Amino acid sequence: PDTSVMLEGDKTYVYKVSEKNITNKAEIKIGIRNNGYVEVISGLSEGDSIVAEGLKKVRPGGKIKPIKK
Repeated sequence: PDTSVMLEGDKTYVYKVSEKNITNKAEIKIGIRNNGYVEVISGLSEGDSIVAEGLKKVRPGGKIKPIKK
């Protein structure tokens, strides 16, 4: 979802979530935006967990409590 993407200058990031629920910023390359979703061209692998919303409350290296939908 586009709510998971952060733009800083000419770079695009998401917060990846580790198996221990620790967040780390990861640079990604994006493609097409459509209906609230963004195509990720590189920087993520299938099955990676990311923070989908609430980015203002997340810090690199911070622990989160994931909500499964």
